[in-house]
Amino acid sequence: MEAQNFTMLNQIDVLKTSTSTLKVRVLRLWSIKDNKNVNEDFLIEMVLMDEEENRIQATVYKQDIYRFKRFLKESSTLTIVNPSVGLNGSNYRIIDCPHNLVFGPNTHVNPYIIDHVVHVFKTNASNVKDKNKRTMELCDLSGNCVYLTLWDHYASELSKYVVDHFDQPNAVIVLQFGRVKYYTGSDGKEKVYVSNSFGSNVSRLFINDYLFEIEEYKNCLFDLLIANDVAIRILLMMSF
Repeated sequence: MEAQNFTMLNQIDVLKTSTSTLKVRVLRLWSIKDNKNVNEDFLIEMVLMDEEENRIQATVYKQDIYRFKRFLKESSTLTIVNPSVGLNGSNYRIIDCPHNLVFGPNTHVNPYIIDHVVHVFKTNASNVKDKNKRTMELCDLSGNCVYLTLWDHYASELSKYVVDHFDQPNAVIVLQFGRVKYYTGSDGKEKVYVSNSFGSNVSRLFINDYLFEIEEYKNCLFDLLIANDVAIRILLMMSF
């Protein structure tokens, strides 16, 4: 399977950031209020770290906060495409890094969300459309849940893997470049629906690839399962 090529923070070329894709973890996050409206944020500041422990300070300005705020949480892992990078000329730099990362209008952020399967919905064998999809409910260690639907060959690939490796518990899949929709349910709570999208060849599905976040999640889930005496077969990590 093709591996994602990420740019390390210490390799950022200020003149070529439009071609960079970063994978980072949010170490610290804070907001600064708007002096004219204390109920609104003027900007959001973060300290980010990549897999080699390089660090950089990052900023989201007021006009772009609405696009990114729901993804920005401490300890979350993000992929960032097309960031803007400039010199950090602040007299109050939090870390010793000459650059500052800015989430601009052309920046795209894809969060990594690690969940485990709690329910797989049955398909209607008589419905041709249902034969080409697999839908499941996923929850994280804190009980937050999303719904994932895989269509066409993505659904077939997962089904085949489960059948061929039925004796191997804790298989892990990674869905990249999926589509996310948000709905408000009758209970007033926001519900999240994820699926492969943007045509049949844009989303990418990895099965049982090694990633640090997956191993870390497995260890936490294993401790939780022992405490609750529960068995769960498939873990899923989604980046979209």
